[in-house]
This record gives sequence, C-alpha cells and structure tokens, in this order.
Amino acid sequence: MQNRWLWVFNRNIWTLRNAKNAGVYVQYDGEAKGMSETLSVNDLEDALSGGTTEKGVRFSKDRKTAFAAYNTMQGGSQDSVTLAGNGFVIASYDIEGAENLARVSKAFKLRPYVYLADNTGEKQVQGLSALIRLRYDDVRLFVYCDTFGSNREGYAFGVDAPQKNLGDKQ
Repeated sequence: MQNRWLWVFNRNIWTLRNAKNAGVYVQYDGEAKGMSETLSVNDLEDALSGGTTEKGVRFSKDRKTAFAAYNTMQGGSQDSVTLAGNGFVIASYDIEGAENLARVSKAFKLRPYVYLADNTGEKQVQGLSALIRLRYDDVRLFVYCDTFGSNREGYAFGVDAPQKNLGDKQ
C-alpha cells in the first residue's frame, strides 16, 4: 500500500451489454498471470458448469470463478445493504466478503460508491482488480472496476480509513 495500490488476485471479463451472458466474469488469479493470458468466456463457462447460483451470482464448485449479470449490479452511491447485494462485489469477494465490506462502509461518512464497466463497445474487455487508497476523498468507500483505458488498468476497491479528529480521545 506504499503507493496506495494493493493488487487483488482477480481478473475480470466484461462482456458486451448485448451478449447472451451480459455481465462480468471474475476469476481468482492465484498464479498472478494478470493480463499476460487472455481469458476465454467458453473456459469460464466450463468452470461454472455444475456450480451454484447464490444471490443471483453464479459460482464454480471451487468458488474461484463467478459470473454476475449486469442486472445484478448497481453503480453509483448506495447504502451498505445494496453494496452487500451488489453482484459485482459478490462475484469479486464472495458473499461473506461483500457483507464484510458493507459493514466496513458504515464507518465512512458518505455512502459507498460503485463504479461499474458498462461495456457497450465491440468486444469483451479484460481487466484486473486492485485495492486503492484515494487521498482526495477519505470519507467514502469506493468500489472500482476496469477503466477501459489504454493502460489496461483495473480497479476494484478504494478503501481509505476514516480520519479521527485530533481532539478525539483514543
């Protein structure tokens, strides 16, 4: 976190809005392959085969691959209950992780804010996930996804601890 970045071992594939399976595939990247290997939707679907669907999100048997349809995700400012049920957050961090982030978000002054990729382009987009601490706003939990920038950057969560007032007792 020295440079305010902590890379999360997830890779995301955002499908087209008009695709048969429109949404985001999230796969745990335990070998840190990152962007060096292109993910295949067919391979991801194979991984999901025989898995479960919970809270509208499909999970593989080993829970290392998940799919959230666009209609399970909500972008923008939201309360902690909505955050805990957000398909992108659940697919990225599983149900317990989403619930934990919702609990953490209550410590911030402002409601959490979720940025989603709305892939209306011509091809699927692969991105990465990261934890990032943003200096310009320390009163909100930010949830980011791929920026679609030429740097192929990906963001998932921006977390900055609420600041104590200097007059507050420890």
